[in-house]
Amino acid sequence: MYSMALKPEVDGMLKFDKVGEPPVIFIPNDASKNRRRFSVAHELGHFIAQLRMEPSGSTKVPKTDVFYRDPDSRTAKNPLEVFSNQFAAALLMPENYVRALVTEGKSDLSLARYFEVSLEAISHRLKNLGLLAEATR
Repeated sequence: MYSMALKPEVDGMLKFDKVGEPPVIFIPNDASKNRRRFSVAHELGHFIAQLRMEPSGSTKVPKTDVFYRDPDSRTAKNPLEVFSNQFAAALLMPENYVRALVTEGKSDLSLARYFEVSLEAISHRLKNLGLLAEATR
């Protein structure tokens, strides 16, 4: 993972540069710790989605490609972006832990702090798990 100056509308980037080399994730220099965590997890989702299992059982990765986490990632229209967001949410906010903490009465703000994600991220996770009304501020 590398931190660098990216266009303001880009939250992260996964780049497959050379055949046989692992991809590289780039995130903005000025992103908060929580934003960085979600962006890296989102880009890992892109990587997982791009892996292809061959009939031989070996794994094939794309030769070259670049994926960006940008405002379109949040629109829930592009299936790859939806998958990458769901992957990031599940990785950073595992369902069983979220449910247990909500059952304990934890607020959405305390959940965001616990999982080190933004309030927006935990709100989406709670909504997607059908728990939004159960968490309080």
